[in-house]
Amino acid sequence: MIASVVSWEDPRASLLALLVFAHLSAGGAPRSASLAERGLTLASVYGACALVAFPSWRGVGLVVALSTTRAALERIEARQAKSGLARIAIGQALQLFVLIGAAHVWPTPSGSHPTLGRVAAVVAVVLFNARGGSAIVGATLARLEPPLPPDEGPRGAGATIGVLERWMVLALVWANQWAGVGLVLTAKSVARFKRMDEQAFAEVYLIGTMASVLVAMVTGAMLRQIVGPVAL
Repeated sequence: MIASVVSWEDPRASLLALLVFAHLSAGGAPRSASLAERGLTLASVYGACALVAFPSWRGVGLVVALSTTRAALERIEARQAKSGLARIAIGQALQLFVLIGAAHVWPTPSGSHPTLGRVAAVVAVVLFNARGGSAIVGATLARLEPPLPPDEGPRGAGATIGVLERWMVLALVWANQWAGVGLVLTAKSVARFKRMDEQAFAEVYLIGTMASVLVAMVTGAMLRQIVGPVAL
């Protein structure tokens, strides 16, 4: 039996996992999207994830409320001049609080869907490492002064490497294979070995890598507690 601190027999656990998955799947709002267009998009995503598994007329109202709230929050964030770490953390914490509240007031579902809840939780963490992790690393590097030195290589290669790095570290920590994390970092360092003598690049590389790995390690440890360990 897989140990977990979450009681997946409680239907609200699976519901919350589905709502968080929907939250991360919806991504960010396109700049050209109006408040109504964004709200409709969010409603379709939340509805597809939550209402299919836990149908309820009150749930329809909650989906509308969730979509409207998030669209409004995104519009407020878009008007801010700069999105730093603090604003990202506060904004996401506020939206998570809203999701928890929605799961709490949702009509008690008849089925628990524990397997669906676990799968949604795992995919949500994977999505967070791709999108949320990139936002966290980007906001961390944006604090550096002077601006970052130009990165050589194909456009977007560094961000893609960072996502793959977080996914591998996430899987290793989830499986309690901590020694493998060192191999991932070594492989990444070998690819940039020739530029490590440049102090500016080395410092940026170190800060970005530490922030990226920290995100993956923390979420991997959380996944072990929420879903239970996995064997690789």
